[in-house]
Amino acid sequence: MFRRNNHHDQAAEFRAAAAQLIASAAEPASPAPVGAAPGAGETGGVDLEIPAELHVPPAGDLAGSMMRYWAPLTVDGVVVSCSECGVYRDWLVLSSGDKVWVRCRSGHDTPVPGLDAAWYERTAGPVEGLYTSRESGETAFGYDGTFAGVIL
Repeated sequence: MFRRNNHHDQAAEFRAAAAQLIASAAEPASPAPVGAAPGAGETGGVDLEIPAELHVPPAGDLAGSMMRYWAPLTVDGVVVSCSECGVYRDWLVLSSGDKVWVRCRSGHDTPVPGLDAAWYERTAGPVEGLYTSRESGETAFGYDGTFAGVIL
C-alpha cells in the first residue's frame, strides 16, 4: 500500500510539473532581419525575393533532362552496352518525354526500351545544371566524344 501511494504521488508531481512547463512555454519570437530596426520584424513578414538566375523552370518547359550513371545498367537481367564500342558503364542517361536512352563517353546513343520516364524520375538525383541545348549539356558532362574510349 505504501508503494501504491508513492507511485500516485510521483505521477501527480509529474503531471503538475508538465502542466507548469506547458503553461510557461511561450511561442518563440521570430528574429528581426539583419539591419532592421528593433521591432520592425514584428509588424509584417519579410519579403524574400529569389533572384531570377536561381529560378528553375517547370519540368514541362524543359525539353528533357540528363544524369550520370556510373555503374553498369541492368534492364530485365541484361547489362546494357553500347552497340558501337561495347562499353557497359559510365553512362549519360537522357530522358525526353517517355523515352530514355544512354550515351557513352565516345558519343554513341543507345536506346533502352526497358526504361521509361518513371524509372528516370525514381533514379535521378538533384539537378546539377541547366543547359540551353542537349549538346551543351553533353559537353558539360563530358559525353560529347572528347573522352572517346575512356572510362572514368
